[in-house]
Amino acid sequence: MQRKCIAASLILFLFFVIGLAAAPSAEAAVLAGSWQYRAGVPGAELSDDENLAVHAGQSADWDSFTFSAQPQVLPGQQEIWLTTRVTGDAPDQNMLLFATTGQAVRVWLGARLIYADGEFQSMQPFGHGSKWHMVLLPAVSEETQLTFQFYADYPYQLGRFDDFTLGSTKDQTLRLFAYDIPYVVTLPVAVMIIMILIMYAFNQAAWKRLNINVIIMLAMMSLWMISVSNVKQLFLDWPVFWYYIARIMMYLLPIAGNMIIYEVVENDLKPKVRLAVSAYAVLAVLAMLAEGLGLNGLDRCRVAFYALIPAAQIPVFYCMIVSIRRQNVYTRFAMIPMLGLSLLGVLDGVFAYLHLYPWHIYLAPLSVYTYVAFVVFMLREQLTRERQLREHEIGLKYEIALAIERSEVDVLTNCRNRGAFEDFMRERLSNTKDIHFSLVMMDIDCFKSVNDRFGHDAGDVVLKKITALIRSRLDKMHPFFRWGGEEFVIYCPEMGLPEAVELAESFRQLVEQTEILPEKRVTISAGVAFWHGLEDSSVNIFKRMDDALYRAKRNGRNTVATETLDESGGAEVEANEREDSKI
Repeated sequence: MQRKCIAASLILFLFFVIGLAAAPSAEAAVLAGSWQYRAGVPGAELSDDENLAVHAGQSADWDSFTFSAQPQVLPGQQEIWLTTRVTGDAPDQNMLLFATTGQAVRVWLGARLIYADGEFQSMQPFGHGSKWHMVLLPAVSEETQLTFQFYADYPYQLGRFDDFTLGSTKDQTLRLFAYDIPYVVTLPVAVMIIMILIMYAFNQAAWKRLNINVIIMLAMMSLWMISVSNVKQLFLDWPVFWYYIARIMMYLLPIAGNMIIYEVVENDLKPKVRLAVSAYAVLAVLAMLAEGLGLNGLDRCRVAFYALIPAAQIPVFYCMIVSIRRQNVYTRFAMIPMLGLSLLGVLDGVFAYLHLYPWHIYLAPLSVYTYVAFVVFMLREQLTRERQLREHEIGLKYEIALAIERSEVDVLTNCRNRGAFEDFMRERLSNTKDIHFSLVMMDIDCFKSVNDRFGHDAGDVVLKKITALIRSRLDKMHPFFRWGGEEFVIYCPEMGLPEAVELAESFRQLVEQTEILPEKRVTISAGVAFWHGLEDSSVNIFKRMDDALYRAKRNGRNTVATETLDESGGAEVEANEREDSKI
């Protein structure tokens, strides 16, 4: 996956270079003569500027220069003039394209002012920002002086512009879009990755900070790409805003990138990564403070910024190599994105100061493609971990359920115990009392005598055999509980008294006809009660069932009795005979 992403990035970079080479060549074929410049006089009347434009280049105070170097600007200077001559030899080559940083501009064709942008007055503390200009030149029949007037609040910004080119409107528009190729091919990828991470990242508690750092990194990269792109000016012409966003994001990007590394390396390696992050942060703060004091800190610190990249990243890469040797797969997949971002960042600095391109083009956005492999791996690992945790959670729930079931099951008879019966009834009656069921309570006749004559082991055998016999004839719809001692309860859903009595009678006969103990015939008695609906209660139905059971005992045992109601609606109680019936 890593090799494929690297190959894709290199192919895109190749297409980018080919695109620039194949872009329409808008050479200044209609510009005649060399370029000249001279200092201006801030605050001069417009009529004086017109006179200067007419006679541009005709006096000794105009000096020649080429666009491979900036015009020489003296301390305290805020206005500068440039001039050359234009001919009408190629009428279709009439669109002038250039870019400025921190300057207002006026364009004169002879004595005629044909274009103006920005205020020729102080715009401190923010200046005029960065933007490109497309100026349609009027048709000329003879060689005419083309003059540019620039004003900047700060002398260090004066004379900062990208190369001037003349071409057709179509060619210049294509050129403008061609400069945005690195951003066009990478911005959608960055946004897509951000959306995927936003939908998924916050569900992962273990790697939440790593996911957030990746989102922050890609969001900063996306914002930076928008700020340095050319097309954005067609929709959001905010030169000052985008100027500061581009500079600030440039300083913050390595901080965000190294915070990703900080999250994935081991704890003993984190201090070295933190040191690199701190170095970038200190430089960013100093640059912003200097900018706030009017010292052009964001631009003047760029040399230190590009020099800091290799110095700060060397210890970071050392930590990553150590982490990779420790079999940290996260670090292994993060190595390529960090290498790509660092290398392309250094190349951007070199290209900017060597002026290898007529227009400043950033290559760092191409590193987004190297993040694809890292993000895919990261999500895959986290999904795998999430699945393992879910499986572990299911296993724990199953074990808990088994533990609860064991706590509710009587060990001797494997019937659910009294506590389980009470919970069961509470759950059934908590939702609604408008249900239909009966309860059957069974008791082993003369069980005390079995224990006294044959021992408790024989009593245990009786309990096991009877419960196994009854359970073999019950389905899951009829829960079977051991109430205590030799008493058992069966829940009979959707059964009235006749059906429940019939069920109890079948069990009575089954036990009677089965040899439980060779030495003694074992029988059971049963009491049946019916749920009377909304006016009934769990206490009342159990009381009626209990009374019915003791009535069966009193009537000679080995029989089934049902509830009876007195005039008050309560069950008939003959408690004075209960103890005798147990004997």
